Amino acid sequence: MGTGVAVMKRKVSLLFPVLVIAAGLLAACGNDPASNSLTNAVTERLKTATTPAAAPPVFTREQLEAPGVPVVQVRIASRGADTVMAPRDQNSGTINWQTADGTVITTRDGILIESRNLLPDLMSAAAPTAARIATASGSHPRSYYFLGDEDATVRLDVTCTLSAIGPATLEIKGRTHSTRQVRESCTGADVAFENDFWFEGSVMRQSRQWAGRQVGLVEIGHVVD
Repeated sequence: MGTGVAVMKRKVSLLFPVLVIAAGLLAACGNDPASNSLTNAVTERLKTATTPAAAPPVFTREQLEAPGVPVVQVRIASRGADTVMAPRDQNSGTINWQTADGTVITTRDGILIESRNLLPDLMSAAAPTAARIATASGSHPRSYYFLGDEDATVRLDVTCTLSAIGPATLEIKGRTHSTRQVRESCTGADVAFENDFWFEGSVMRQSRQWAGRQVGLVEIGHVVD
């Protein structure tokens, strides 16, 4: 019985981000009718999603643009998540993207600096600016602060090098974007990873950023600016 419960808990934990992240995708958009109808559609879809085979809802670009707020498409391969999210709040380029279950990813001008409820949490990060990354040259330090055992904060320092990958054409929710790709290669104590950023002019159109050993890479595509 103990093994069965453990297996069931694991299945639920794997399925939970896929379904629940979508439930709050536009809950932060206030009382706008378009926003509410979109949120209601997700809620109704989730009522019928009772098995791992049930797919999360899919929205058209027109539906995503209707509320008039920024929208990102977020993919987290380690959690099986592929959904869209809108801001809970934002201030001076820092945006908290939140789901109905309280999962939050925080970006500053597109750079991932925090996460909550992804476990283990990224409590904060000392990271370069988007403008610095856009130069595609040179090296810099990064520091990550994770929530460890007994609620202790664990610091991880890495050294990163920037390089230009070249032009890249992206398709995000049915729209094509001409971008240039910049790679950030980072190494530290027993860890090595690569972050990728795609710039459309001065806009970071898409990124793939590391959020910790267990979470891995978080892909963020900006659908609506």
